[in-house]
Amino acid sequence: MAEAMQELRRSTNGLTDADPAELDLLFQALPPHLNRAVKRLDHQGLLLEVVLDLGREPEARFTRSSSTIRR
Repeated sequence: MAEAMQELRRSTNGLTDADPAELDLLFQALPPHLNRAVKRLDHQGLLLEVVLDLGREPEARFTRSSSTIRR
């Protein structure tokens, strides 16, 4: 069953989209302004990580690109 669900989430480029439930957990852990900003980004299913380094702009990293997270 789990394998079938992974197949359903497989994108056209062969990469597997993230589990929406896990993404929701990540988004809940972010400060509200970053939560809203990340949810506005395209390709959320291919999100690898959200980088929050002191002294740098927050960044969303995807499988083939990255994007600065702006309010």
